[in-house]
Amino acid sequence: MVVALPERGLFGSDEWTAMLGNEIKVRSVPAILTPARPTIVTGLRRFKRVVAHKGIADRATLARYHDAWDRAAERTPHGAPIELTARDFAAK
Repeated sequence: MVVALPERGLFGSDEWTAMLGNEIKVRSVPAILTPARPTIVTGLRRFKRVVAHKGIADRATLARYHDAWDRAAERTPHGAPIELTARDFAAK
């Protein structure tokens, strides 16, 4: 998504880099996370903020997709690709 949205002209890679760098500076990451996880968590947090701020998707839509991905991941066997279906968007 971070590659696809700039390719579509929704924000520039320089803009993304600056926003992500700011997120890393501003946020402290709990020490219990592994070295790789803080970058993923921080990047995802910033990505969701950028998408909402730019009006690409509102927070409610992002929450719907987040929940759908959780449901899809729960039903997907380990190692298999996660695919969203209409049932993943249904209420729990």
